[in-house]
Amino acid sequence: MRQEKLVKLLCELIKNSRRSDRDLAKILGFSQPSVSRLRKVLEKEAILQYTAIPDFSYLGFDLIVFTLYRVKEPLQPIKEKAEKWLMEQPNVVFSSEGQGMEADRVMISVHRDYADFSEFHQKFRKEMGIYFENFKTFIVSLRGHEISKLFTFNDLATQAIPNFSIIDSQTRRWKRSIPSNLLRAGPVLDFREGDSIIATYTSAADKMKVFSAFIREGLEDGDTVWYVYPNEESETVRAVLEEYGIDVEEYEKDGTLHLMSLTELFIPNGKLDFEKAVNLALNWWVEAKRRRYNHVRIIEDVGDFSFINGQWQKYVKYWLDPRWNDPSISEWVERKESMRVRYKPFLMEITAINVEHMNEAQIRDILKAFSRGEIQPTKFIDLLDYVDAFSKRIGLSHSELVGRKLL
Repeated sequence: MRQEKLVKLLCELIKNSRRSDRDLAKILGFSQPSVSRLRKVLEKEAILQYTAIPDFSYLGFDLIVFTLYRVKEPLQPIKEKAEKWLMEQPNVVFSSEGQGMEADRVMISVHRDYADFSEFHQKFRKEMGIYFENFKTFIVSLRGHEISKLFTFNDLATQAIPNFSIIDSQTRRWKRSIPSNLLRAGPVLDFREGDSIIATYTSAADKMKVFSAFIREGLEDGDTVWYVYPNEESETVRAVLEEYGIDVEEYEKDGTLHLMSLTELFIPNGKLDFEKAVNLALNWWVEAKRRRYNHVRIIEDVGDFSFINGQWQKYVKYWLDPRWNDPSISEWVERKESMRVRYKPFLMEITAINVEHMNEAQIRDILKAFSRGEIQPTKFIDLLDYVDAFSKRIGLSHSELVGRKLL
């Protein structure tokens, strides 16, 4: 998915690199932050430079010359000298090894007229003739001759490149150690657009294995992610996400990834303020839609509710707020089959609860409370079971995953 997006963006940039990221986002159907982030990747991996393809005759060049020649003896001893000579010739636009027509080198140069070419050619043979032989030239006049097809890459970008599934050489460069399609939480959690999942966990479950996959899956697919975590994880959460291959700094910088502790969201000024948290979330959803993200992915890990002194009922009241729970009020939910209310496909939510120190009766009461609103959670899951399933899908343990820079 990510590689396909990179190739599509590269094709659009080949056709016209002057367009803004906003215009490219509209054309490709990506979010603007995704385009900006993908462009940075291309600028490191695939774009040599941004330039213009001129009409050479407008610059005063009447000739393009293809010069074929052959090395007299192994080039290695004089390779550096030959390359230096070519780099010092501003009219040489391309040079490379090759094969054919009794030659193993090719050089493309531009010239103002035949006299200019003749002077250059004599200089080349005089200064480099001791190393090369069998010179052949093919001269193209840019004036007075019919040019069947102009030199551009537009047709290549429009027709040829998009038909490549993935450019093999780029695939080899981008691959690290674990294919991205294995690190997808959706198939394991059976997560779909519009789903709301209540997940329970204990310290025995490596919750970050699933959370990181869910986050990374969304970031790579053009979604924006809101991750709220227990206060005690404030010092470690970014490092853990980095371990699972997420470029946290980059995604936070462009506003695609939002990380905050429970206190930062719910107690911003030292006082519990669910009203402010509701407004913050709703405003963020509106902004995400405006910025053309594909989805909003939410993880609210409330831990053991210690941020509200264990009074989980207060959080449930917030969770059941009609502004995102009642279809007669909220633009974010809709009625489905059997009068069931669920989020619109734009939203995907996980609410995670640490039940390690709760008894079965407490857990049952909490889960029952979440079912009292208009929105019915799509499912209740135990992360311990799903982490095991996720590990089997990947075929790697946590210790084998950690430290790898994943695609």
